[in-house]
Amino acid sequence: MLFTLGETRCIGACGLAPIVMIDDKVYGRVEPEQLKEILVEYQEKAES
Repeated sequence: MLFTLGETRCIGACGLAPIVMIDDKVYGRVEPEQLKEILVEYQEKAES
């Protein structure tokens, strides 16, 4: 239960859509296959 997923309204990054925001970091133009890589990065940080 390390991650939760929620949707939000505009965060002012329409030009980068679709985006993923984790804490204060914004990932722009994210493809579905990139999401797993992004989450693995945070999972590794949490485990260390």
